[in-house]
Amino acid sequence: MKNISIALLISIVVALISSASAAQCFLCSSASQLPVRWDYTFSNGKKCRDYYVALSKVQIGSSTCTNGRSLARAACCNAATPSRPSATTSTGSSTGTYNGPRGNEPVCNICRTTEYPGLPSAMMIIRYVGGFTCSEFYHRGRNGMIPDYMCGPTQDFAQTVCG
Repeated sequence: MKNISIALLISIVVALISSASAAQCFLCSSASQLPVRWDYTFSNGKKCRDYYVALSKVQIGSSTCTNGRSLARAACCNAATPSRPSATTSTGSSTGTYNGPRGNEPVCNICRTTEYPGLPSAMMIIRYVGGFTCSEFYHRGRNGMIPDYMCGPTQDFAQTVCG
């Protein structure tokens, strides 16, 4: 258990350092714009979610960033689909439209309130939930994608990582 906690802590520190030291490549135009079509599958077998995660780990301006964006941006970010209501913070400011998956779990506000994370591009890996950015965890929690039994532990962990 101790080794798992240490490995998890190290992976979080590395993710925070790498996001702070280099400008991240985002599939869509900004970190707050999520892909419209998460499950669109390309001829190579990859999905929009695969490109979204892969590009968030490389520097903007790199050939991987440029090639990935040119291949997937139009299909993932600009696809015409019905719009869904946007999530809002407690002050009423918009945090972007969420078009990702929806679940059947109760709402889990990772910041314990409806506030948007202060470090939206920081990465967390939560057992039984998965590895996502704080922004993605925020939207997944607001849309029933975090199991109820993992809401409390996710909130506890997010306080430090997500700001």
